Amino acid sequence: FNVLRISDKPIYSHKDKYDIILAFDQKTINLHQKNLKREGFILGDKTLKTKRLQKIDIQPILSKLKAPKIIENDILIGWLFKYFGVDKEFLLKEAGKVFKGKKTGLIKKAIQIGYDLGEKKETLKKRGKKKYFISGSQGIGIGALNSGIDIYIAYPMTPATPVLHFLAGKQLKDNILVLQLENEISVINSALGASFAGAKTMVGTSGGGFALMTEAMSLAGISELPLVVYLAQRTGQGRIQA
Repeated sequence: FNVLRISDKPIYSHKDKYDIILAFDQKTINLHQKNLKREGFILGDKTLKTKRLQKIDIQPILSKLKAPKIIENDILIGWLFKYFGVDKEFLLKEAGKVFKGKKTGLIKKAIQIGYDLGEKKETLKKRGKKKYFISGSQGIGIGALNSGIDIYIAYPMTPATPVLHFLAGKQLKDNILVLQLENEISVINSALGASFAGAKTMVGTSGGGFALMTEAMSLAGISELPLVVYLAQRTGQGRIQA
């Protein structure tokens, strides 16, 4: 279940109440209907059971397109963007950028059908300045590249792994080296060796992995070796938080 907030003012957090719920199945309604605002509605197939349903007859559309049930998502998205007054050609163009492959045409058809079924009720204001829409992991990676790092070393551990993947894809373009080693102890000791040789070095991990790095962190301090450690927050019972 994903939450999307749209506003013409800065957004700093999610809210507990929803204006619209896109329901793919009855379970979604059962779990989240209690958080729907009084004036809100639920968008979904006509077979779903709720008094606040904006109905779409999905099954005939899927049959006509010879499409699997998951394409229902795209029909609902098309309807929703029409509701907010987003230009159809812009929507289809962006869909083509995101969905690449054999099913791109099918997805676009589903979006277009959903769009044509909808009705414009709102108008989203265009912001003057272009904004980046990136994840926190991408932001960390971009910051690392802009700082001029030479080497990024890590062992995969959620939620730090996306930074490893992001930087690995930038090796040739940005002339950096990305290494995945066998464990966090190897990671930080290798990083200290690289730092000693003069490389701008960064490592990434999360709570449990950082616990394995503490001894080498002491070595970095007493040796005065510069090192950047990306410690991703891993919340939950029994976890180290940062």
